[in-house]
Amino acid sequence: IQLCAAYIVHGIPESGLAAANSGESLTEQLQRTLDASATFHTRASKQAVEEDPKVWFTVFAALSSITNGAIFETRMLAIDTLFGLLSAHGFQFEHKVWCGIIGRSLFPVFDKLFADIMECHNNADSTSELYSGLLRLLDRTLKGCLTLLSEFFEQLSPLMGDFANVML
Repeated sequence: IQLCAAYIVHGIPESGLAAANSGESLTEQLQRTLDASATFHTRASKQAVEEDPKVWFTVFAALSSITNGAIFETRMLAIDTLFGLLSAHGFQFEHKVWCGIIGRSLFPVFDKLFADIMECHNNADSTSELYSGLLRLLDRTLKGCLTLLSEFFEQLSPLMGDFANVML
């Protein structure tokens, strides 16, 4: 995850992360992505990557998808990377791009987390290590959203109602 995030600086082609259901292992997908990003770097400058919201949508959607995985540490790292990239690069996103990122990447994280937490709760598994890990992940996700709201209040304030609906 960290390697992929580091390659954001050089650019990641949209096709680089597209094969999530291809049967490849996560390691194979990441290696293919990194190989593709090296090729992409020769065709696109850093500025072009930063200005193209489609690249960001792809990266954020991939990180959002990774947060649904079975390995808790990977999920936590994906959340940290997602919010780290949003904090670092959010200044360049217009309101319309933020709407897409929030709807396609952040809100699905909450949907999956809430579903996983409810499944543990309904299975009387609310004392398990998984349940407590999910609550820590939810806490970190909520804190990340609140940080984004404070850092980018002007761009995100029109979405305050949507955030409230998802978080409550």
